[in-house]
Amino acid sequence: MDLQPDLSSQEINQLIANQGPVMAWIAGLDQECYFFNESWLHFTGRALKEVLGTGWLDTIHPDDLQRRLGAFATAFDTREPFRLEYRLKRHDGEYRWVSDQGLPYYNKDGAFGGYIGSCIDIDDLLETERLKTDVINVAGQKKVQFLNEELAATNEELSAANEELSAANEELRQSQESLAELNAELENKVKLRTRALKESETEAHALNEKLTAANEELQAINNDL
Repeated sequence: MDLQPDLSSQEINQLIANQGPVMAWIAGLDQECYFFNESWLHFTGRALKEVLGTGWLDTIHPDDLQRRLGAFATAFDTREPFRLEYRLKRHDGEYRWVSDQGLPYYNKDGAFGGYIGSCIDIDDLLETERLKTDVINVAGQKKVQFLNEELAATNEELSAANEELSAANEELRQSQESLAELNAELENKVKLRTRALKESETEAHALNEKLTAANEELQAINNDL
């Protein structure tokens, strides 16, 4: 039993173009689109006659329109592949981010014929990436906050240590001043004591001389007697 469908290559290509999940379009040399597949029409909720030519441009978000037109015009000038992300209005009125990729195509005779493009809805993927980024940012912020708190605590400890060191230096300075005063006082007392001793020695020497003279006088008296 043959389970393969009895379809020609053209029918298969047509089926893929219209029933596939990718939104497809084709633009001619005039940069106007003359084909949109069923997926594109279903996504936007538009009829084919509404979007042919340049009618499809009103499905692009106003803030992204000029960027899309600029990329399209540049691609036609350079005839290079392009890919662009922009917001496309869905059938329910919500703008969704899509990734649009265009490839130049050439006719059988090798002449440039225009562009074939494909769009995919990446809004959910972007939202997931945003969530991941938010989580990473929050984690990063928490880590930075933790490091800042640790740095603040270290700075407070360092400040307290500096204050203690400053107080110790002040106490040491006062102690040095007190010691200098005591040394000066002691030195002054030593000078006074030395002077007093010298005066005492002088007085003692004078008394000794008087005593010697008195003894001599007594001796003379004794001799006379």
